Amino acid sequence: MIILNAKQSDLDEILEIEEESFSEPWSKSGMEFEIDSDDTYVPIVRDKGEMFGYLVLHCFVDEAELFRVAVRKKYRNMKIATKLLISAQKFAQRNGIEKIFLEVRQSNINAIKLYTSGGFEKLGVRKNYYENPKEDAIIMVCNTGRGEGK
Repeated sequence: MIILNAKQSDLDEILEIEEESFSEPWSKSGMEFEIDSDDTYVPIVRDKGEMFGYLVLHCFVDEAELFRVAVRKKYRNMKIATKLLISAQKFAQRNGIEKIFLEVRQSNINAIKLYTSGGFEKLGVRKNYYENPKEDAIIMVCNTGRGEGK
């Protein structure tokens, strides 16, 4: 398995994973924008030509927001999301990002476990943040260790 930066040629596979992973998937144009943005890190995991998963991290000066982490259903529980999350954290550290924020559905226990094991802590709740179905979001934050000698 290797981690590569996403290119526009990866878009169709990313959108396939997006569709099977989220109740409100991003549009093609939205994902194209993120892949092309100088402020976004979009790593993908590939093995033998097949894409297993991707992540979208959007950077804002010294903070970032983790917008997406998705893995094909048939490859879940193989630590692919963990590899992507570690890649994003290392990218953040190298680029002066001090904190990474995210929102996660309160019912998404597997994602919450992933983020907690990756050093994220609960910061708060956004009531009725998600649609389809309506649900609260847990806001989480991770300090990257930037400036702490790590």
